[in-house]
Amino acid sequence: MLVTLEWVVMPDGTRFRTICKDGIPWMEPTQFLMRYGHVGLGSARTMDTYTERLIPFCRWIAREHLSFREFDQRTIHRFRRDLVIRDTTHASLLKKGPDSSDRTIRDTVTMASRFIEWLRDYRHIGLASQTESSQAFRLGRSQPLRVGLPRAKRKLPKRLTSDQLDQCREWIMATYEFDPALQLRNRAIFELLYGGAVRLGALLGLRAANILWTERRVLVSYADDDYRDGWRSKQRHFRTAKTGEYMVALGADTLLWLNRYFLESRPVEAVRFNHGVFFCEHRPKGSGHGTPIRVATVRYLFQSLSKAPSDGGVGIHVTPHMLRHTWATMALESGLPREVVQYQLGHGSSQSTDLYSHVSPEWVRDTLDDWHKARAQRSWS
Repeated sequence: MLVTLEWVVMPDGTRFRTICKDGIPWMEPTQFLMRYGHVGLGSARTMDTYTERLIPFCRWIAREHLSFREFDQRTIHRFRRDLVIRDTTHASLLKKGPDSSDRTIRDTVTMASRFIEWLRDYRHIGLASQTESSQAFRLGRSQPLRVGLPRAKRKLPKRLTSDQLDQCREWIMATYEFDPALQLRNRAIFELLYGGAVRLGALLGLRAANILWTERRVLVSYADDDYRDGWRSKQRHFRTAKTGEYMVALGADTLLWLNRYFLESRPVEAVRFNHGVFFCEHRPKGSGHGTPIRVATVRYLFQSLSKAPSDGGVGIHVTPHMLRHTWATMALESGLPREVVQYQLGHGSSQSTDLYSHVSPEWVRDTLDDWHKARAQRSWS
């Protein structure tokens, strides 16, 4: 029995990626995904995530010759055990097998337990009540089977200091001094990623028409066409950010660099190509000059920046998303209202913004020093 992921066409013409058995959509997993991962209920990326997390369990069911009516608490325990043991007689259920991270194992087992809970409702309640069950699942109110899952550690986002930001700026201006146009473009990229706190995908898909110069705002869009133009890729996972759009307010310094690049350095060939993407490739002596900037170009910039000083870098590991983390953390530490930070980051929920509410040891030390000095002055007065 061969269990694979295949694309099928829905009656309304929508393409739907589901779990198939011997080339035919498997009824129970397909109905589960249609209710919890259909494009009408969430983003395409969410749908793909649900499907990829569920297929190891379906492959395990087919391998063990089990029926969807034979599930109980012991079934989940057996499934989790087979995920972490080394078995050379069967193909690995996960890409990395037993070497997979704890989070991957936890997410896979959690999705399997939610699937079992859905099957129980499906058998006993029927299809008429599945809408409420689906909404409860998507809002996080479902109660999956309690299994001894590895607890995922909370990873605090990495950030840079103000001195490190200045070192990066100086490196860009010194390294690309030989080409003023390239220098302006890379500096504008750096300032937008930090000052605008935008994601890499939003920067690649940024269109010149979405910059409101007089209002000092930028419309960050996650339209599929923008991502295809920005990433220049045919891969299924060309979109790495959330769907939708939101406004980003820019400071005067950030807007100044964007304006300088637009007026002084943006290739005139971009008008002839008529793609509308703001940042472009700079290749005066080769093909592709003025085309939309590629993700490889931005990554090369930050890889060169992160190299050791002996190799021409600054010796600081820097990524585009780290600049977004840095802005959010500094904004909260400086007392910027949480609602403003949430607006700037484009978070739909304040819980996402709370991730940046941790405090750095340096900030705690400086705050305590100021507090001790203030108490000492009051005690002597």
